Amino acid sequence: MGSRKTIALLAALMSVLIAVPLRAADRREVVKRAKAATVIVEDAFHQFGSAVCIDPSGFFITVSQVGQRLFGTDGTIAFNSGLPDERRMKVRLVVTVDDVSLLQVVEPIDDLPTLQAGRSDGLVETSQILTVGYPFGTVLAEGKDRYPEVTINTGRVTALRRRSRDKTLSEIQIDAPVNPGNDGGPLLDEEGKIVGLVYGGTGEMKIGAAVPIEHIWALCSTPRVSFVPPAIPFDKRHDPAQFLIHVLTAPGANPVVQLTLEIEKAAPRTLNAAATPAGYVVKTAPIPPGSESATLRYTVSVHQSTVTARGATPTEAVAHGQLAFVAPSGNSSDALAPHRFIAGSASC
Repeated sequence: MGSRKTIALLAALMSVLIAVPLRAADRREVVKRAKAATVIVEDAFHQFGSAVCIDPSGFFITVSQVGQRLFGTDGTIAFNSGLPDERRMKVRLVVTVDDVSLLQVVEPIDDLPTLQAGRSDGLVETSQILTVGYPFGTVLAEGKDRYPEVTINTGRVTALRRRSRDKTLSEIQIDAPVNPGNDGGPLLDEEGKIVGLVYGGTGEMKIGAAVPIEHIWALCSTPRVSFVPPAIPFDKRHDPAQFLIHVLTAPGANPVVQLTLEIEKAAPRTLNAAATPAGYVVKTAPIPPGSESATLRYTVSVHQSTVTARGATPTEAVAHGQLAFVAPSGNSSDALAPHRFIAGSASC
């Protein structure tokens, strides 16, 4: 019996010794992903906040205090802020609903680092959390005209505030310090998933607050669409190409995404896009073999039903564009310039 107990104790000890490095490695990975996807936001009046990327095509969520400062004007964000590989780009406000805002980059892109949205209903008082953001804006930067590096704090949930009328979660209170500039940064659970957006607090008293992540889905009652056609050389216009469509919807919406392609003297082709981890994909030849058409008209349509307490409400986003294939005078060149349409309206 003694030997069995000894073996059991050794096994338990080994499991602890093995598990600790794994947890440390997991924490490093969580921090790495959080730093990569959280950006500093600067408005036209040089006020600062934070935001987090939730889609590789450049959709960001933040709190309304930060988002509304971009109303009618573009702002600037930076990935890897304060580092040698800092990457700045312009963003604009897409929509604000109550206490949260949706931003999107101005120039076409589809390779940005993201964080996954989690759920706040798994939180309890004393749950461990991380806050990620840029307190005090450029005050912590190294030098003039530079942005600071990101700040990460650990803490715990200290209270879960609920609305009196329906008992839904309205605020997550935390003991991690929150200062001006942190507003809009993500509140993360131990797995590194977004469970809220930090929006205010009193740093000296170590009391902060966050908007529950579920509030952001009100931003997606209408599907948000981003599409950048692939760059296709003139001599490849008859070859199969991949069209990648990014769609941001609320959980459970199950959108139907279609791409319609039209050329002269031919019936339109409407193709269903397949859902993939990268987005919605259609693979087809832009111009069918044998056709001499030089103009391709495209339409992306997204249909979804948003389920609310009043029932299912169908919503739709539709966008149109046109591509002209021009024969190069010398070596083949790209036939397409990057075009994007956003939230149902075409833009370049």
